[in-house]
Amino acid sequence: MMVSPKNGLLILAAIWSAQALSYDQNIPPTVNGLHLGDSYSQVIGQLGNAEVLPMEPGVFTMLYGNGGLSLILSDHAGVSRIEQIDASTPTSGSVYGVQVGQPKSMVEQMVGQLNFSDSDSMNDAVLLGRGWRIHFVFDDQDILQKFVLVAAR
Repeated sequence: MMVSPKNGLLILAAIWSAQALSYDQNIPPTVNGLHLGDSYSQVIGQLGNAEVLPMEPGVFTMLYGNGGLSLILSDHAGVSRIEQIDASTPTSGSVYGVQVGQPKSMVEQMVGQLNFSDSDSMNDAVLLGRGWRIHFVFDDQDILQKFVLVAAR
């Protein structure tokens, strides 16, 4: 099949204007080189020691306070694994290139249109993937204040 020059230009324009997303919902996201499900020893190897706070039997939080990063780990068959990663400062890492402090428009350029919750009084958007979800929390000026990567249940 032959494409006319006019149709060829239309096709190229459509390709150029298509939004390139920096994530694939089938590929688990990383924050500071860590994935959901990574072990305690992987966390220590990647980030070093942290303040550890017990939450309930078999569950604890690791706080990297100066960096605005916290991890919740729980016991799975005798191995503590990451269940949740919270980032609340620009230095706490990024997920798909998105960092705390960026405007909503920039976040959507990186990951695509976000779905916002109607039930929350907070400006909370969710990005879904296979076995995970990311909550993006924005302030009234649409600046990202926090993101939370959590295992989907």
